[in-house]
Amino acid sequence: MGKLKEAQAAAREHVQYDTRFGGVSMASGKIAYEGTDQKVHKHSVAGVTAEYEGGSNAGSRTTVTRVAAGAVVAGPVGAIVGGMFKKDRNKVYVTLYFPSGESFTLVGPAKQDAQAREFARRITAAGERYM
Repeated sequence: MGKLKEAQAAAREHVQYDTRFGGVSMASGKIAYEGTDQKVHKHSVAGVTAEYEGGSNAGSRTTVTRVAAGAVVAGPVGAIVGGMFKKDRNKVYVTLYFPSGESFTLVGPAKQDAQAREFARRITAAGERYM
């Protein structure tokens, strides 16, 4: 069994990804990421959109997304806290929106700006292509 696991690990290292950023990868029409339960989750990319936001553009403005995310997590109090949340100007953010209504935000350092933009562009393009 040890050799089989080694071979699988080696094969995973050589998988050609369409794109990846912040622990999320997309290959062959599937998005994969490790969840909080330490398991790898895979979803079809069909209908998924991605939105890029640079930390330098985030400023102190309140967004509906942050208010809604706070409300979903902790009700009315969460909406207030979510509205007060400000993004770090030294980071870049990519939010993935799934057709089911779920969403989550990936965070990376500002030096990965080009990679984050390309990731968002490719995810959105693939989401439209696989519809």
